Amino acid sequence: MLKKLSNMEITTISRVNIPRKRGKMKESSNERKTEIPSVLLSESVVGQKNNLVDQMNNTVGQKNNLVDQLNNSQTIEALRYKMKKFGRRTLTELELLMLVLNYRGSRKYHMDECRQLLSRYENRLEDFSQISLEEVLQIEGMTESQGIMLMALWELSNRKWTIQEQRTSIRNSGDVKNILRHYLMDLSHEEFYVLYLNRANRVIKLEQLSKGGLSATVVDVKLMMRQALLLKASTLILAHNHPSGNLRPSEEDLQLTAQIKKACKYFDLKLLDHLIFGGKEVMSFADDGLL
Repeated sequence: MLKKLSNMEITTISRVNIPRKRGKMKESSNERKTEIPSVLLSESVVGQKNNLVDQMNNTVGQKNNLVDQLNNSQTIEALRYKMKKFGRRTLTELELLMLVLNYRGSRKYHMDECRQLLSRYENRLEDFSQISLEEVLQIEGMTESQGIMLMALWELSNRKWTIQEQRTSIRNSGDVKNILRHYLMDLSHEEFYVLYLNRANRVIKLEQLSKGGLSATVVDVKLMMRQALLLKASTLILAHNHPSGNLRPSEEDLQLTAQIKKACKYFDLKLLDHLIFGGKEVMSFADDGLL
């Protein structure tokens, strides 16, 4: 039997919340959250990768900025730090020179002064390293301790290369040039050297036999022969320089070479070559058929 509802009852029923199936709706909502398009995923990964690359570039940029700052620095402490942090090979010739000249010296050299000093020799360390102590001390502001430090530095460098080159056998005049160029190139006076070799043409000893004036030097042939016998050498190579730069052998050069060759035959020794250095060029008696 149907009961007729009053208006009040109808109103009450309409206000009752009818339960809905929210579980399914929530599930679909979750599904919407997890279902991210693959395109968006790839863009996110690329974005993270780009951020990482930017961070790496920033790190490299900071290091380069530090290097640039040190290169432009005019302080000794900065140069010392640069050597300790990045190694000695990162320093320029100018910076190395500045470190040497400012080592415990009362006279401090600034970067501009060191630059002017190198420019005197056209920025060529090879030319700068050939000057004598007397010439160094004539440079304005150069102290004796700084001059001696430079001379010691050049000589250590020369001996390093000479030791390395002497380990190989002498095959031609070019090998002799590589050994002696540190000693005889661009000198303002004459010097005479002898290379004593064994049977394998390896250098036993390099000896400066005499040091003379602008145009001549005295050579004691007896002393040369005595040293060769004491060293048990088999072969000799002679070398001297012409400060004038003229590579043509003088009459005295020809006579001396003939005299030494004759003495070598008497003691069962062989005179392999005689080289003349003039500036940066070299003349070989053997190559020119004068032996």
